[in-house]
Amino acid sequence: MIVYCPILLGGQYLPTRSMNRATTGGRDESPHIEWSDVPPLAKSFCLSLTDLDALPQPQTLWMVINIPYSVRALFPNASLATELLPSETVQLTNGLGNQRYDGPTLAQDSEAHRILIELRALSLPKLNIGLFTPPDERQKIIASNTIEVASLVALATRSQ
Repeated sequence: MIVYCPILLGGQYLPTRSMNRATTGGRDESPHIEWSDVPPLAKSFCLSLTDLDALPQPQTLWMVINIPYSVRALFPNASLATELLPSETVQLTNGLGNQRYDGPTLAQDSEAHRILIELRALSLPKLNIGLFTPPDERQKIIASNTIEVASLVALATRSQ
């Protein structure tokens, strides 16, 4: 399975519009994510974006479950323009307590942050995870139903 993000500048940098609103030019616009070469036994997908360099610990920026097998992309700003999300999908609570994408926040003098974009092919068409299921519990449920994982790492900087 392959996951890619066609909006990455220079093939690796998140555009400013995908940064947190606290960043100049940031609009918390979820990035365009596509995938291909999916395993035939998959029934659905789970997408997560995690800021690996957030302090004091990595922070989930966005987690979407129950993406139907027939879907091969989530379009830009799908998190806020929910008509762009398939009706079956669920946006789980992120690290800031919101049910949406919140872009990475970088301090003025911060180094680039690594953003892990991870797609999981799942063995069930629908995961029974509540919006406020604790992160460790939802990770166990997702992991136990994962068939295959594809990932890429993007960079978030204030200068993009």
